[in-house]
Amino acid sequence: MSWWDAVILGLVQGLTEFIPVSSDGHLSAAEKLLPGFSQVGVLFDVMTHLGTLTAVLVYFRKFLREELAGLTAPDAGRRRASWELLGLVAVATVPTGLIGLAIKGFVERAKEDLAFVGAMEIASGALLAVSFLSRRGETDRATTRRWHALLIGAAQGLAVLPGLSRSASTIAVALLLGLTGRWAASFSFLLVIPAVMGAAGLEIYSAWQERGPAFFGGPEFPRYLLGAVVAGAVGYATIGWMIRLASTRRIHLFAIYCVLFGLLLIVLASAN
Repeated sequence: MSWWDAVILGLVQGLTEFIPVSSDGHLSAAEKLLPGFSQVGVLFDVMTHLGTLTAVLVYFRKFLREELAGLTAPDAGRRRASWELLGLVAVATVPTGLIGLAIKGFVERAKEDLAFVGAMEIASGALLAVSFLSRRGETDRATTRRWHALLIGAAQGLAVLPGLSRSASTIAVALLLGLTGRWAASFSFLLVIPAVMGAAGLEIYSAWQERGPAFFGGPEFPRYLLGAVVAGAVGYATIGWMIRLASTRRIHLFAIYCVLFGLLLIVLASAN
């Protein structure tokens, strides 16, 4: 991998992680289209995802600090609200993890199939289009229930399928369940924290078991680190924009792009 490859792929990851167009789908396509691209296992993908995770932590730093303090706050109402939010995130994370582990082997094979990735991009577009038809939601943080979180978490679990956008799946399902646009996007991005930490932790542990310190000691590791920094910086810039876009319920505008990109991938797959 060249330094330029690292910058390009970091840019792709940062732009597409929070925009509802599937970062995995775009990353898979970009890696296949870059001439001579190769990486050590999944290390680069893990690094770029950690970069966008850092973007979430930095963007929501004040909110997260307040919620952590709220868990032990003397005021009962504030303490209850913080524990309720933690409970919602935990409930959503359970189906995410179970589904992700159940289809992990299939996902690893599907990443190599551009036609499958294209089909999932089209599915992302369909989800976005359907979400536009839902009524304007009134469910906010205080009125979100555990079953809402369970269904949104299940959508996030299925979104490990390459080409099926995590943002599109979680935000669209949240809108269909009646959540307000701003809260749907904010809750979706908060769910990135445990999901990426868990997935990255498993991948790093597996690679460490297989390769030991050599996993991080290769000559290309600084380039992987550069890709992560680019992904984090670009991702940070897109979070606020996406929250504003979801607040006005305009994420369906990405549906056309997802469908066209999906069709392009299917055409490219059939040409090879």
